[in-house]
Amino acid sequence: MGMFHGDVRAVVEYKDMQEKWTSALQIPIPAFTAAQTVVLALRLLNSQPVGLSGYHWQPVDQPFLRFPRHIGSFNFNEPPLAYFGTPYVLTASDADMLAALWPQVQRATRDDRLTVAFTRLADSYLRTKDEDRLIDYWTALESLFLQSLSLSGGGSQVQQGSLVAAALAHYIGANASERAGIANTLVDSHRLRGAIIHADKNNRTSEKVTELVTRTGEYLRAALRKRIQE
Repeated sequence: MGMFHGDVRAVVEYKDMQEKWTSALQIPIPAFTAAQTVVLALRLLNSQPVGLSGYHWQPVDQPFLRFPRHIGSFNFNEPPLAYFGTPYVLTASDADMLAALWPQVQRATRDDRLTVAFTRLADSYLRTKDEDRLIDYWTALESLFLQSLSLSGGGSQVQQGSLVAAALAHYIGANASERAGIANTLVDSHRLRGAIIHADKNNRTSEKVTELVTRTGEYLRAALRKRIQE
């Protein structure tokens, strides 16, 4: 309604018959969790920018509620006009995948080992520069793979980047050729990340930055999708 009428592109219905709603002025935890996990699932499906600008909920089948009504809640914590880029198109195939992915995402958000990765992925949507997004992506990737490689806090940055690149390529690559391509791209991406952190402006053309950031984000999403489906 009002200035938000253009934001609504899809409606997701979620019914929870077990959890009780708290009051007409507070959104219940189940509804809030559902809203957040839907956004996370959408972000894992496609790389186009998508976020939560608002939601409403309605108590159903309440025998003691004389006048059922929609309860609205808007989240103004996100910077205005934060999401720019190619429009997010939710196809019929995406909708089917979303229905299967959403419950898996709900379970995965309770896994402490994935907290950093999910948080950094969410943070990347609030950045205005590709360079900052790349740092978020690599922090998420390192949190996913360094602990399993027994290198958390150890090894040089170059060594850690190469090992994460090899592990991720093996994890999501379908064959030897694809794995080699993923590993090479990630090595370049990690080198760029180091150049950004250390203010080294050599070989940092905008085209290269955009390409490597985009590919790194795609690999991170693929790794997270596979991880939560295991």
